[in-house]
Amino acid sequence: MNLTGPGLSIHTACSTSLTAIATSCQSLWNRQCDMAISGGIAITSPVNSGHLYQEGGMFSEDGHTRSFDAGARGTVFSDGTGVVILKRYADAVNDGDQIYAVIRGVGVNNDGSEKASFTAPSVEGQANAIAAAQAVIERAGQAVVAGRRREHQRVGGRE
Repeated sequence: MNLTGPGLSIHTACSTSLTAIATSCQSLWNRQCDMAISGGIAITSPVNSGHLYQEGGMFSEDGHTRSFDAGARGTVFSDGTGVVILKRYADAVNDGDQIYAVIRGVGVNNDGSEKASFTAPSVEGQANAIAAAQAVIERAGQAVVAGRRREHQRVGGRE
């Protein structure tokens, strides 16, 4: 595949895949690469896991993980994979790629001892991560406007 650019292995426990995607977005926006393969894989070998539910712990009482769901009540560990191909929006449009989603900003944070619990961030920590993502969106929006102006001029338009 002759891949070039940053090659990273990231492990952050429960946020590995999203942190890898955020890192890939930064590499794209900083022009360290033109395309990124990003995601996460978890394989347990040998398979010898289960879970013991304890009130107030991180494991699910019913053995199910319901990410981003109002019915979420904990997690269980399992195997799986998820991978995405990422490109800058303008490049994907120019290349005629099928676009499934657009990432406009990312924010990565760790609250340290300020976490609400082992598995839940603090309100301030979440607010900081959201503010970081919104700052990226704001900067990107300004770049898109400037880029559209330059593109318009290149094809003979006037400001």
